[in-house]
Amino acid sequence: PPDITDEETSSDITVQEGENATLVCHAAGHPAPRILWRREDGESLILRKGLRDVTKVDTFSGDTLTLVKLERRQMGAYLCIASNDVPPAVSKRITLNVNFAPVVKVPNQLLGAPFGTNVSLECHVEAFPNTINYWVKNRGEMLLHGTKHSIVENRTSYKVHLKLTINQFSRGDLGTYMCVSTNSLGHADGTVRLYEIKVATPMPIGSTENQIFTLSVPALEATGDARMVDLANDISLTTIAPMQSMMEETVLDQSSTMQDVQAERGVNSGARKGASSRVLASFMAPFLSVLVHVVR
Repeated sequence: PPDITDEETSSDITVQEGENATLVCHAAGHPAPRILWRREDGESLILRKGLRDVTKVDTFSGDTLTLVKLERRQMGAYLCIASNDVPPAVSKRITLNVNFAPVVKVPNQLLGAPFGTNVSLECHVEAFPNTINYWVKNRGEMLLHGTKHSIVENRTSYKVHLKLTINQFSRGDLGTYMCVSTNSLGHADGTVRLYEIKVATPMPIGSTENQIFTLSVPALEATGDARMVDLANDISLTTIAPMQSMMEETVLDQSSTMQDVQAERGVNSGARKGASSRVLASFMAPFLSVLVHVVR
């Protein structure tokens, strides 16, 4: 079976982003082993022969794998697999590191929330080697994890997701927050400005603005004399907007008492006894009309 020759095979390698890297793998055996390269994570190999001649392949055959103008996404573990039809096949894992300075991306640079809520600020960092990450407010002191501020950091390969949660957001929390990332190659930061979203106060239940009061009262006496009506009894409300004052059959002068008002068209016991009369009165309350039904 094949046997990989460690002395003639590459070990873990680190290069700067944009540089080239050459991975070599040699194996002994009879018959002569074949060498196959692939990425451990299943991602494609990126092969370049020029600026525009870029090929993506799942595997590459040959002792030497040359990677030109490396990008950060090419960082990872590469497998050199040797086989010669005599089992078992053997492999060696070679880690390729690509160094680059931090890059910070902020999904939402302007964030608003109502007071009293919990607010989460996020930053995405890409860098290698690993970074030191922290948050500051208004370019002042570093924020610490605690009751007021919850700080979470999730790292995957060269990517880091930073999350700052401000508990019980209040006026004192307004301002500009900065996520800072630094490693041996550089420094980067991103800012988030936090402001208050004012929540509209809902209209209290029972408010009379822009509403119609519809109520039923006993019919007028046969004499047709107007009566004072207790509006506090048996009132049912129906919301209608917008409303405007209307006059129907009889208009009640707001400056007169209801005892002085006579039915304009004459209500008598002979012609209209047993019939229903209807009066619509407009009051001084803003945007409020009152519809009074007089029934027997």
